[in-house]
Amino acid sequence: PGWTSVPRNWSKPSSKKATTSWCWSRTSPSTRCASIICCRSTGGRTSSEWFHDDAWLDFNSIQDAPEDQIFATEKDYGLSPIKPTWVFEARYEETFPNFKDYHVRFQAYQTVFAGGHGHVYGHKVIYSFGGEMMQLKPGDSERWRKAMDAPGALDMQHLKELMTSLSKDQFLERIPAQDLIDGDQGIVEKFHSSRLQATCGKNGDYALIFSGNGRKIQVKMDRLAGPSMDAFYFNPRNGKWRFDGNESTNRTPFAKGITSGSGAPIRKFDPPGETGDGNDWILMLLASHD
Repeated sequence: PGWTSVPRNWSKPSSKKATTSWCWSRTSPSTRCASIICCRSTGGRTSSEWFHDDAWLDFNSIQDAPEDQIFATEKDYGLSPIKPTWVFEARYEETFPNFKDYHVRFQAYQTVFAGGHGHVYGHKVIYSFGGEMMQLKPGDSERWRKAMDAPGALDMQHLKELMTSLSKDQFLERIPAQDLIDGDQGIVEKFHSSRLQATCGKNGDYALIFSGNGRKIQVKMDRLAGPSMDAFYFNPRNGKWRFDGNESTNRTPFAKGITSGSGAPIRKFDPPGETGDGNDWILMLLASHD
């Protein structure tokens, strides 16, 4: 079973202006009769603006630019009734000459950590398959197969690896957690991000904090479960864990037994490398078990 799409024209409730969108459904592999349905919104909008209360809509979809995606994700996440949301169409890799893998990464991690259940990757050449919609350059029409292995596309597997390294309960009970951040949370611009974006388990037994440019992170450890946490650095460029100046696929803490829970002091973390574009890192905090 796969995704199918049907173009539909709906009228926005608060306006006479018609909005053209796509209704996507996927037949459930287990039942072959039930469908999961979402709606692709127009640019700079989310399906929740029109259809959130409709019973047929299973989850919301966002199409927006990087500087606005976090706000849209948080807005959808806070709606009632509760429905998942994701960035269904983000900015594509190579859409602009300087929109590269780093930009793909920061919009993906930031929206997932802000409450999204996922993120859809796109590449300019693959989107058009040789068409004229994305103003391709000579030779681009032959590049789509190679573009499937573009740096940003390959980076997306590391986001999946990170999130699925959590237990099933941890994954399903994950919540946005900006209240963990002490001080300036940073900003997102068109081509840059200094954002610190946090998510954690509902019970505070773990936390993931994305640093968009590798700047320092100050964590309110009293917001996490006690008595202590172990700390890890995850490199989103290669899917490896940083320990003692080296990187490995084995998850090894660079610090153990950090005091957490009620009364714990704020702890400062300084990710590896120089602060700047492309030096994005994820700090993981896990409850100690030693």
